[in-house]
Amino acid sequence: IAMGVNLKDPEGNMIVNIGAQSTEVSIITGGKIIISRKIPLGGRQMNESVCSEIRKRYNLQIGTRTAKRLKMVMGRLSDPKKEVRKVVGIDCISGLPREEIMNCLNEIAAEMKTFLERIPPQISYHIAKQGIYITGGSTRLPYIDKYLASYTGFTFNLSDFYETSAVT
Repeated sequence: IAMGVNLKDPEGNMIVNIGAQSTEVSIITGGKIIISRKIPLGGRQMNESVCSEIRKRYNLQIGTRTAKRLKMVMGRLSDPKKEVRKVVGIDCISGLPREEIMNCLNEIAAEMKTFLERIPPQISYHIAKQGIYITGGSTRLPYIDKYLASYTGFTFNLSDFYETSAVT
């Protein structure tokens, strides 16, 4: 509703909420959820993956807050530009924790693609025309909409209310 989605729309909408603990994918048509799935992957798992990768590659222990900042600043999903950041822990390093974020997002995108293959073609057509609505804190990742669009073939509408909106 906060994103301008008409829940009573008989043609259907797809809403994806990438939350802290999980991701919820729902297809809503005529005011009813016709298919919905909760995936146990979210922003926290991405942060933990960044911590793990930094520890494995550089023998440096960082906290999840630092990992979250790295994810948001350096996790450029469709941008070939590689940035360098200094991370302070036991020693200083620079690097790009991109690969770990990609594993989580690839799994989320694959689930979305499976959903799109399971729905009737007329609903899929409407979703393709309207775009997929995406919300949740992890949607602040730079270029997440372009990355998911390249994986699924659909356009995405990002919520301005990513921290406060949810799909249940």
